[in-house]
Amino acid sequence: MTPYTSYAHLLFYIPLWLLPCYQLEYSIEGTHFVNASSSSIAISHPKARIWTQLNTAPAFTQSKFIFGVPISLNEYSGLLFNVGLESTRVSGGKPYRNPFLSSAIVHHSRDNLITFIGGSMKVSRRPIMDYWEARQLYTLDKTWSIGCGWRYTALSQHQLLLNANYIHKRVHLHVLQQGSFTAIGCTLKREKWHFQCTLSNYHTTGYQTFYTP
Repeated sequence: MTPYTSYAHLLFYIPLWLLPCYQLEYSIEGTHFVNASSSSIAISHPKARIWTQLNTAPAFTQSKFIFGVPISLNEYSGLLFNVGLESTRVSGGKPYRNPFLSSAIVHHSRDNLITFIGGSMKVSRRPIMDYWEARQLYTLDKTWSIGCGWRYTALSQHQLLLNANYIHKRVHLHVLQQGSFTAIGCTLKREKWHFQCTLSNYHTTGYQTFYTP
């Protein structure tokens, strides 16, 4: 893939740490629930990425650190491999740590079909696959793109998902449906800055900010 290929806005609601990035980029991301919040900071480089996250809730704190290496296989395909450490503390007790591995591949064919396959697995005493997803997105034209996929998480009851994107100049609109879960997002591009906000019917709001020097 070219150094400036980015799918953070087309592949809506896929974790940023699973999307390869081949340019220098700084990002801040946050998600807020009724009684919990999550925030992360990432620095991406064509040869490496550092990503850290803090999750908080009543009597619960969790931090994650990820080091990733993006690999451009060719002008159509890219691979990302991550190693990470998750530290969790509950009710003031001692923290327990879980190392984990994650990887993803993105292929953008000549007929405008984008394919994503990725997942994450904890590799402590007993390996556990806690997230995986396969999605295909077809760009109909410069304005519309539609996609479908299959996502598994420990909390999801329905794995099938559908999503669509609409682009009008600097404004991108996104929608994703997975079972009873609905997420709607809006991305505003302004020169070297990208701003995205997200709302869902599970009382969740989120934001993402990207800066590309």
